[in-house]
Amino acid sequence: MGARQKSDRALVLRLSLADLRHEWILSLCLTLAVSAILAPLLLLFGLKHGTIETLRHRLIENPVNREIRPSVSRSYTRQWIERLNARPEVEVAISNTRQLSASVLARLKGGQGETRMEIVPTAPGDPLLLLNQARPPEEGQCVLSQEAARKLGAKPGDTLVVATARRRQGVYEKGEMELKVAGVAEARATSQARLFVLLPVLEAMESYKDGEAVPAYGWPGSLPLAYPLYDGAVVALPAPLDKTTLISLRNNTGFHRAEPMAREEVLRLSGLSFPPETHTYFLATLGGASASASGASSPVDDKNLEAVRIRLRGQKPGLFAWTAPQEAELVGPAGQTLAGLKLYALPDGGEALPPAARPSPAPPWPALAQGQAPRLSLMPAPEVRAPEGELRLRLQLPQGELVFPVSLSAQASPRPGMSFIPPELAGVLRLGQTRPVRYDPEHHSFLLHRRGYAAFRLYARSIDDVAGLKEHFESQGIEVRTKAAEILQVKELDRYLSLIFWLIAAVGIAGGTASLVASLYASVERKKRDLAVLRLIGLPRSALLRFPVYQGAALAGGGFGLALGFFGLLAYAINTLFAAHLHPGESFCRLPWQELGLALAATLAVAALAAVLAALRVSRIEPAEALRDE
Repeated sequence: MGARQKSDRALVLRLSLADLRHEWILSLCLTLAVSAILAPLLLLFGLKHGTIETLRHRLIENPVNREIRPSVSRSYTRQWIERLNARPEVEVAISNTRQLSASVLARLKGGQGETRMEIVPTAPGDPLLLLNQARPPEEGQCVLSQEAARKLGAKPGDTLVVATARRRQGVYEKGEMELKVAGVAEARATSQARLFVLLPVLEAMESYKDGEAVPAYGWPGSLPLAYPLYDGAVVALPAPLDKTTLISLRNNTGFHRAEPMAREEVLRLSGLSFPPETHTYFLATLGGASASASGASSPVDDKNLEAVRIRLRGQKPGLFAWTAPQEAELVGPAGQTLAGLKLYALPDGGEALPPAARPSPAPPWPALAQGQAPRLSLMPAPEVRAPEGELRLRLQLPQGELVFPVSLSAQASPRPGMSFIPPELAGVLRLGQTRPVRYDPEHHSFLLHRRGYAAFRLYARSIDDVAGLKEHFESQGIEVRTKAAEILQVKELDRYLSLIFWLIAAVGIAGGTASLVASLYASVERKKRDLAVLRLIGLPRSALLRFPVYQGAALAGGGFGLALGFFGLLAYAINTLFAAHLHPGESFCRLPWQELGLALAATLAVAALAAVLAALRVSRIEPAEALRDE
């Protein structure tokens, strides 16, 4: 049965094609009619596709169109920039320093005249350089813009002397470094004189302008020493304070609460105990002791403590800085974690106080000298056991991990679970809760690290991602500059051209379908007797239904082939005519093979639908009609 059906279909196919050849003039006219409808549609679609793709290609290939910059300066942390780089729609986000650090003087090594230009941070994967024929620089290198190379007379391989200046204590100072030119970016990257370097170079220049020393380049200056901050203070006196004095402790001192506190509560908060006759008070900045213990208070510094000390002059007070206990790990010589610690501040200087104001335990370390760095000492809790060798403390701070060496006192803490450190060390660790702090082993000091960056330069992976990223930043209150308006214009042009194309295509397809329906139906009417004879000799109705379908597909396929030939010739002529305005690889009129395949499939589908009416007429032809005509 299956073989018979295939034979019948093959017979109908041969007959339908033979009929078209027999009426070749009519078939040619129908083919030309289909081609006349399809050729303008292909040309219009090719122009629309080529124009939009050329504009999109230029928008994408020029990374400036995918660039996003903040409109105003604010502090962006390193972690925030890293989270940006982790977003799938972000190609790269590069931190930037303050505008103050962006201006430098540059000259060729051995040359005389200096040229002022802007210095810009870059990083591996920076599309502004990669798509403009320049590789991002490595350490000790730079990339120049075309304008910068022209002004300096520099080329790849040359060495530049780049200088930044500052005024410190009334003296004009200049710091210089040498950078090798790794490449020159195309003019499309920027029209300004710019010098692209890695971010650490700009960080060094910003530190130098702030008066700090930059040992990596031999630039003198001061060290950004970390300073202690405290969550509050404990006051211990042999006699109670009157209400007036208590109120004065929170007026213009930085403390917002001054309240009596039981010795038991003081012991719980600070680990310090006092004699029974001692009167203890707690000074906090916000919300009292509970807020300070949770880290929700605003910290104070030594100046605030001095203001309190002045108000208590003559009363022989014990004034002890307090920080909320901090979690830390004691690390052994081999890097192994020996114990988890809870660190409390243990003040010194109690020997000069009356016995009622002296805390317990007594500190095992000497008093801090004026200008001395924080003492790296630890009075461990009694349950802590540590081997001989170099020991370190490790803390997980919001800005990252902090590790520094520490020496253990011979005397252990009398409080289980409580380890004590000098108050200035506790204050520096408290500072690390709000600002990046690092330990410098060369100077045996804690130094302030960069808090954040004033700006950033971000590139979206696609122009389609720019609008979404813009909304993301604006939802965080960050105003940004983008090319979203230009991108939107291209998208709107694409949408309007698509609408125009489909309106014209709908009219053309409707006319072509009507013409094809009429032609195929008329053909069936003319050949009604012949088709009836085929039914009479045993050709099944299901096979005969394919007769107009095969003819419609053949006519549509032939028309599409002619239209494709016309389109190819016209597209070549248009692209040749506008070649002067196109970049290499661009076309003003083109259709990819995938689009052409879809167009052919759509044409055959329309032809098949047009043949349905004729096929229905064929289905109503009875074999008896052939006998009636005899």
